[in-house]
Amino acid sequence: MPNETLIERAFTLAKSGKYQGLSDIRRRLGQEGYTGVSAALFGKATKTTLQRLCREARQPAT
Repeated sequence: MPNETLIERAFTLAKSGKYQGLSDIRRRLGQEGYTGVSAALFGKATKTTLQRLCREARQPAT
């Protein structure tokens, strides 16, 4: 059983810098055993925030 909720884990993955976007995060969550991933990450605000976090985490530090 995962230690983080699905949403918490999605945000952790997005901030890690290892994922380019939502499809990568959805795939990883499924591999980790989370269910209902598409439904949980359906909201516009959630998707927008996760995309932004992925983008920011992958930018080189200045």
